Amino acid sequence: MVEPAATDFRQSDTAAADPSVGREQSATRMLGALTLLAIVMAGVAGHATSTLKPLIIQSFIHSVGLDKATAGYLLTAEMIATSAGTIISTAFPLVLRKRGYLFIALSLTMLANLASIQFKADVGLPLYALRCLSGLGAGFGLGRLGILIALSARPGVTAGLYSITTQLYGAVAAFAFPAIERLFGANSIFVILAGTIPLALVMIGWIPENHERTTKKKVGVVDDSQSLCLPEKFLLAASFGVFYLGVGTFWPFISVLGESAGVGHSQMSMILGWGSIVSALGSVTAIFVGDRKASASTITLIFIGLCLSIVLQLFVPRSYSVFVFSALFFTYAYWVINPMILGVMSKLDTTGQMNGVYYIVAVGGIALGPGLAGWVLTHSGDKLAGAAYLRITSVVLLASSATVQAYYSFRARRLPD
Repeated sequence: MVEPAATDFRQSDTAAADPSVGREQSATRMLGALTLLAIVMAGVAGHATSTLKPLIIQSFIHSVGLDKATAGYLLTAEMIATSAGTIISTAFPLVLRKRGYLFIALSLTMLANLASIQFKADVGLPLYALRCLSGLGAGFGLGRLGILIALSARPGVTAGLYSITTQLYGAVAAFAFPAIERLFGANSIFVILAGTIPLALVMIGWIPENHERTTKKKVGVVDDSQSLCLPEKFLLAASFGVFYLGVGTFWPFISVLGESAGVGHSQMSMILGWGSIVSALGSVTAIFVGDRKASASTITLIFIGLCLSIVLQLFVPRSYSVFVFSALFFTYAYWVINPMILGVMSKLDTTGQMNGVYYIVAVGGIALGPGLAGWVLTHSGDKLAGAAYLRITSVVLLASSATVQAYYSFRARRLPD
């Protein structure tokens, strides 16, 4: 059997008239499509908690009945464990490349979510342990995803397709949440998270196991002077962590921040649903722009728009229409940036290591954000002042990180695709 990771999905210019050759090419394209689908589904399963952060916080507070701080601490514990899982899979890519390890990790996540139903009313060590087990399995999947994206023939396109599917999943979950909540009550969020995984398990047989990158054949000399040295890798990793700390202090608590604009529980579910659809459009934008030399300029402009979307809420915190526009544009901008930065990293570091590091520090930053946000909102005497502080903090963190990432985006444009 041909190893899926080494398959280039594009049609050959030297297709022969021999029917057997045509059948072989069709089989290769089908294998490539199944491989891509398997990677995407594993990514959706591993990224489900990160995708549904606002819905999880909303469910913990309004359905399960937890206070804001406890909801933030639970999510923080899970995201820290997710970061640990990502570190494990990224640190030992050759040892842990077998599909069986990924199958066990995702199964652990599914079972931990189902078991959490029994302990949700008693926030103690068992519930925290189960959330950590869920995060550990999901993080392992995320680490494998980052490496597989970097090793694919067109990393930007693969990342974009994964992002689109992830956001469509988020839209379905958000729109369907009220109906699911009527069926399962306070158990709804755990049912949704567990229900994401079975399809990924079915597709696990098409996940690549080798570690050779499929490259585009081009004539010319590769300029190695633009590759990353060790200090630059540390700088980029730090900028990713800062960026996601900024995201983590803002987006997971978007439903709480919306209360100042009069956004109700059901309205927020609709906003999150539309946000996921808008996010998918952002990923489509990334696919069409990501392989072009103008992508660095696009990344820079989108970073600026991302920061301005939060600034809007600072100046007009009580406007419902401003809040909706701000939330939707934030999700659009974020999901333009996410796959495009993965594409940039795949050009600067062809080993896939930096893509794995990206998910490690991203999850770490997001893990710290909800805990910090929950603590600030709980201990702030004035709700509006606490919300304003979180927004200011997010803008500062995002802007400082964006400067570094934009620079390396322009650096990457000098390298061949």
